[in-house]
Amino acid sequence: MIEVLGGSALKVTYASKPPTVILLAGLQGAGKTTTAAKLAAWFKQQGRQPYLIAADLQRPAAVEQLRVLGAQVGVDVFSEPSKPIDVARHGLKEATRLGRDVVIIDTAGRLSIDEALMDEVRSISKVTLPHYTFLVIDAVTGQDAVVTARAFHETLALSGIIVTKLDYDARGGAVLSARGVVGRPVVFASSARRWTISSSSTPTGWPHGSSDGRRPLVDRAGRTAHGLRRPRRGRRANDERDLHAR
Repeated sequence: MIEVLGGSALKVTYASKPPTVILLAGLQGAGKTTTAAKLAAWFKQQGRQPYLIAADLQRPAAVEQLRVLGAQVGVDVFSEPSKPIDVARHGLKEATRLGRDVVIIDTAGRLSIDEALMDEVRSISKVTLPHYTFLVIDAVTGQDAVVTARAFHETLALSGIIVTKLDYDARGGAVLSARGVVGRPVVFASSARRWTISSSSTPTGWPHGSSDGRRPLVDRAGRTAHGLRRPRRGRRANDERDLHAR
């Protein structure tokens, strides 16, 4: 099982000259925006000073969603009404100016793979030179996950895979197939209930259930340790939708 999920652990090495840049890529609806906020919250718990860049100008309200989530976890969000590549470039400069040591870039997705999507994320990668590029895959995607993984792997230098929505569907074989296609480990697995790392490979510096390895990130009331509410089944099946705290 360890070999299936990635074998050796991914060790996160922070940039000697901050910030350490993390690029999130994937199709629309995979959960990139929510994942960006969860990563930022975790880095903040580790004493880091994360910064979020909302470069998804394709999906309506994507920027506002990240702003809401960023406010809930206490992390600033940068965006501007320009082009995605300019948002990423200017956001990185602003993070450097502010002295932030981790930058997480949320990029646009499409309902399916297309050349415009690949050109955009490729351009953002070229101007930001991310230290880590994670492909976010929805656990309910099915065998399309393999096609998605192969397409992104041919475009970007992927560092690992993040799997979302594991509590909505039992299917996970396609995700393992996707891992085999790109040859990169599954570094994170998230659900509406909690934020966990794959039990088969525990990358150094990444969370295992919570920062102390004991406390789940969601209480019984449905509110995470960072103030986010988990979506209700049957009502908000999309992990990437707006998670307003009530």
